[in-house]
Amino acid sequence: MADGRAGSFGRQDDCSLRTTNGLGLLWYAEQEFSDYSLRLDWKLVNDNNGGVFIGFPNPGNDPWVAVNQGYEVQIDATDAPDRTTGAIYTFQGADSSAIAASLKPVGSWNSYDIRVEGSTIKVFLNGTLVNDFTSTDPARVRTPLTRESRIAPLSGLSSAPFIEEVFPCP
Repeated sequence: MADGRAGSFGRQDDCSLRTTNGLGLLWYAEQEFSDYSLRLDWKLVNDNNGGVFIGFPNPGNDPWVAVNQGYEVQIDATDAPDRTTGAIYTFQGADSSAIAASLKPVGSWNSYDIRVEGSTIKVFLNGTLVNDFTSTDPARVRTPLTRESRIAPLSGLSSAPFIEEVFPCP
């Protein structure tokens, strides 16, 4: 939430989604996954901040459950190394040379393929591996990482990214 308001998502004329008004979650509840790949296309229209949360239990009405009990794959091209695009937010920064080689400029569509296998999260940006993270935090590790958890394809922390397609694949 930003300024006490819950974030929301709106469908644009091109059928993409755009976040507004702060922290919120799009919650996928149809199926639980253990090992999976989550693919999505996203773009920034300016220096925005957003991300993809994975590996957290049902948040109910509290989006902070995702922040405090899961992991966020960051979308923000100009923050600190552990808070920039491809990072596992505050846990491990992405490979800066891989990001520099694969991140498309503001206004262009980028693709994430986030692969979760056990306690390992691999982040591919436009086909390039930019982060290979293994969770060692017992408060966040589930066996497997996503047991009794779901995915939130996007969190919006400002007037953040557009999302075009989201494909969860077991």
